[in-house]
Amino acid sequence: MFENVAAEELLKAVRMHDFDPHDDPMDGDRIDAIKACEQVVRAAQAMQAQQIAALDTSRASHLTLGHGDHSLSVIGELGMARNISPSAACNHYGFAVGLARMPHVAAVFTAGGISEQAARLVVRESTGLDREQVTRLDTLLDGLIVGLTPRKAGDLARHYAIGIDADAAFKRAKANRSDRFVSYFPDTDGVAVLQVRGPAEQLLAAYNSLGKAARTARAAGDNRTTGQVMCDEFAQRVTGLKTANSAGVEIGLIMTLGNLLDIDDNPVTLPGFGPIPAALARRIICSGGQTWIRRLFTDPIDHSLTDCDQRRRRFDGTLAKIITKRDRRCRQPGCDSPIRHLDHILAFNNGGLTTKVNGQGLCGRSHTIKHLPGWRVTTEGSQIDWTTPTGHSYRSKRPALIEYVTSGPGHLRQ
Repeated sequence: MFENVAAEELLKAVRMHDFDPHDDPMDGDRIDAIKACEQVVRAAQAMQAQQIAALDTSRASHLTLGHGDHSLSVIGELGMARNISPSAACNHYGFAVGLARMPHVAAVFTAGGISEQAARLVVRESTGLDREQVTRLDTLLDGLIVGLTPRKAGDLARHYAIGIDADAAFKRAKANRSDRFVSYFPDTDGVAVLQVRGPAEQLLAAYNSLGKAARTARAAGDNRTTGQVMCDEFAQRVTGLKTANSAGVEIGLIMTLGNLLDIDDNPVTLPGFGPIPAALARRIICSGGQTWIRRLFTDPIDHSLTDCDQRRRRFDGTLAKIITKRDRRCRQPGCDSPIRHLDHILAFNNGGLTTKVNGQGLCGRSHTIKHLPGWRVTTEGSQIDWTTPTGHSYRSKRPALIEYVTSGPGHLRQ
C-alpha cells in the first residue's frame, strides 16, 4: 500500500490514512504501515551512520597529530548527542566507520533491504581485513544479503571473509577469545544480571557443571528450582562460601531515618544497583552473615550527604565513598557506565579543590574525553555542564539519592 511513497512523505501518509476496520477486518493496512515505517527507520539509521562517518573524517582533519585522539572526541560527542553511554557510542562509531568502507552493503541498508542489526553483523565480519579485502567482501555480498535475517547475513559475511583471508580469520578468533570479561547489570525488584564472556568451551563446561549440580540436588529432594540451585551453586563456588547469602563484603544503603525505623516506605538506594523497597533494605540489614552494611543517612530537605576533608589532592577515604555513592554512575551526560575515576571538575592544577562539590565520578572513557582539546566542563550548583568542540552543551543533573519521596512524619524545615 505504501510501497511507492517516498520516505520523507511516508509518516504523513500513514498519519492521514483511514484505517477503517470495516473495509479491512484483519487490519492488513496496518501491517503495510508497520512495514513501511520499518523502511523509514532503516533509512534514518543508515543516514545517521553516514553522518557519523563524515564527522569522523572532518574531526580527523582538524585534530592534528599529538593533539588528542579524534575518534574519542567523536565518540564523546556522539554519546551526548544520542544520550547514550560512551561504550554504546563507541560501538555505533565503529559500525558507522566500518559501514563507510562497504558502499554496496550501505546502499542495501539505506534502501531498507536489511536491518541495522544485520548491517552491524556484516560490518563486524570485515574487522581485520585491509581496505582491498573489505572492498572484495563488499562486492561479493552485493545482491546476496537483501532480505536476509541478521544471523544469515552475518554467517554469509563470515563465510566470505574466511575465504578471503583464512589467516586473518584465525587471528581474529584468537584475539576475540582473549577479550574475556565479567559485567554486572542491575535488573528489577532487587535482582541483577552477571554476564560472563569467554571461550565458548569453558563457559559451556561451567554451565553444564552447574546444571549437573542442580539435577543432583533436585534428585536428592531439594525443593529449589533448577535455576535457583544453579544460581546459588554459582555464587558459592565463586565466593568460596558455604552459603550464597554469606558474602563477606561491605554494601551501602542510602536511606532516611524513617526507612530504618520502619515508619515510612520510601525506596532505599542500594549503590551500584538502584532503588529497592524499604522492607527489603531492612531485611538486608537484619540478615547477619558476613556482610557489612554501611547505612548512609540523608538530609531530610535536599537528601545530600555530609562534606569532609577538602585539603587532599586525591579523592580517597570517606570523600571518595561519598562522591561514588552520590553520583552512582558516570556523570557524563548520557553515560550510565560504572564509576572508574574520581575527577576534579575544575582541575587541581588550575586551583580546583578536592571537595565534594568539585568532584565527579566518571568512567574511564569519559575521563579521557573530558581532557581532549576543545572540551569544557563547568558546574552550576549541583549541575555539571559539558560543552563539546562543536559548541553543543549537555547538562548532567546530580541524581537524587532518594527519589520519589512522599510526605512523611514531622515537618520539613522552612
